[in-house]
This record gives sequence, structure tokens and C-alpha cells, in this order.
Amino acid sequence: MKNNVNGRHSRPCFCRGKLQRESRGGFLTEKGGRIFLKVKVIPRASCNEIKEFSEGVLKVRLTSPPVEGKANKQLITFLSENFKIKKSEIKIVSGLKSREKLIEISVKANPETFINAIKRIKS
Repeated sequence: MKNNVNGRHSRPCFCRGKLQRESRGGFLTEKGGRIFLKVKVIPRASCNEIKEFSEGVLKVRLTSPPVEGKANKQLITFLSENFKIKKSEIKIVSGLKSREKLIEISVKANPETFINAIKRIKS
């Protein structure tokens, strides 16, 4: 993996964790043609990565500190790059000042597409 200027990974890495869609309490749901992700952000990490899936939440590690919305901006950028969608299609619905967030993705796509994108990050 290549390092960027700060010595951190420029490409996201995927650590342990089994990703699966749950019928109840899963990290990914679809309502009204929109995708909702339950995300727990871990700021000030060594690299940007999707760490694991547990307890119905997708854990995302980010290098930004949780100061003045920097981690929120980096989360939106990280998700848009990995899901290959526009930043304007991603919105933090709840949890702006919390580590646990509900993300709305307004793109009309099959939820399996997002699960496959998360799995693809690991390779």
C-alpha cells in the first residue's frame, strides 16, 4: 500500500469483520428508495479504513480529529470515494456531534451494491 505525504495510507484498508445484511437492526437499511447506514466513527486513527461490522453498526476509522466537523467532512469524502458516488448524495441525518451517525445516501441503488462495495475495500 502506498503512503501519502503524512505517512498514512492513501487507500483505505479493511481489517477483520464479517459484513452481512441483517433483516433487523442491520447497519444498512432501505426506506423509500434511499439507503441508510449506521456508522460509528473512530477519529484520530492511524489510517482511514472500515474496521469491522459489529452490533448493527459499521465502524469507520478516520485520521481527522473530531474538531469543527473535520471528521464529518472526511467521513463524507471517504464514503463518496469508496462507493463512487457524489458527495452531495451523502447526508448525515443524525449524530453530527456524536460518534454514532446515521448516514443517508440518496442514490437509488440496490443495497447489495453497497455491501459489495464495502467488501471490495478489503481487497
